Amino acid sequence: MTGPIQPPMGEAARRAARVYGAAADHYALPSLGFWDRFGAATVARLELVPGSTVLDLCCGAGGSALPAARAVGPRGNVLGIDGGFDAVVCVFGIFFAPDMAAFAAEMWRLVAPGGVLALTTWGPGLFEPANSVFWDSVRAVEPSLFKAFNPWDEITTAQALRDLYSRAGIAGASAEAVPGRHHLDDPDRFWDIVLGSGYRATVDALSGAQREQVRERVIGGLRARKIATLRTDVVFGTAVRPGSARPQAGLAARS
Repeated sequence: MTGPIQPPMGEAARRAARVYGAAADHYALPSLGFWDRFGAATVARLELVPGSTVLDLCCGAGGSALPAARAVGPRGNVLGIDGGFDAVVCVFGIFFAPDMAAFAAEMWRLVAPGGVLALTTWGPGLFEPANSVFWDSVRAVEPSLFKAFNPWDEITTAQALRDLYSRAGIAGASAEAVPGRHHLDDPDRFWDIVLGSGYRATVDALSGAQREQVRERVIGGLRARKIATLRTDVVFGTAVRPGSARPQAGLAARS
């Protein structure tokens, strides 16, 4: 039996875990429907069959785990019992590892012959133009918290994601950049995204008065420009391990 995956957990990864843990109570809001949409889109690309085994890492509220469970059916297993998985999936999580290539290589170790490793990451310009409105507002209220870098910036193109697979020693990976748009009912709903995503770390670092100032600036700016459509480009990557798929008989019903 293969041991459990042990991703490197540096301070950046621990901070991300804290932030997204705090943001979890917003995941189910309609304004954050992109978590489920892109999780399901990742799983749809895997062509899973009933009885498959799937390991989902950085699974959040189940945006990819639940579609995977539906795909593999009652004879499938989202955890696996013999150390090999027909699919290992990491949606919007790989970039929190301090050594992304090492993390990908460890995930690859758990992929069974004929199985697939799927990595999904954000493309460039995430949540623009609202993203710029948010950071301009933060800079105006508390310049020390302004951030010009995102952890996924290194892998926002198909070529960059293929290169990551290569650095992990994984040959023959494919990647596709897919443009996307996320529509909000009204500009005010962007604040749901702020509280239900990585922006939460910045908001929580503000004082109560500063937080309200930033919120007013953000909402006011979005209303003035009538911004309710955000950029959500995504890069989907997959790699298939050579070899024949294992027979699926006898798997525990864990879906």
